[in-house]
Order: sequence, then C-alpha cells, then structure tokens
Amino acid sequence: AVLDFVFHLLEYDRDFPIPIEKQESGDYTLHLSNPIMFEFLDEWIQKKNDLKAGKITEKDYIEWTINFR
Repeated sequence: AVLDFVFHLLEYDRDFPIPIEKQESGDYTLHLSNPIMFEFLDEWIQKKNDLKAGKITEKDYIEWTINFR
C-alpha cells in the first residue's frame, strides 16, 4: 500500500510539482497546490473530525473513503 501511494505521488508530481521540506523533527512536509486536492483535504479533515466527535460511525467513514468521488 505504501509503494502504491509513493507511485501516485510521483505521478501527481509530474503534473503538479510538489515542494517537499524536511523538518528538524525528521518529519516531511508536502506542499500541495491543487484546488481539487484542497477540496478533498478539507472534506477528509471534516470526516475525520466527525468520526472523532461521534457524528458519524466508523462504517460511515469507511464508506466515505471507498466512495469518495
């Protein structure tokens, strides 16, 4: 699964270059600049917050991940 993600990032980077920074902590930051990605990330954050707050179930969250546009 991780390698699939890596290959998707590399493919995405061809069309929308991704600036990458390594933090002092050793973590990495990817800077995404695509409106479609912004929309997805905003919605994903909301779904994760809804799950944490009990507004949706784990089943609802998984269904959203499977059926996301």
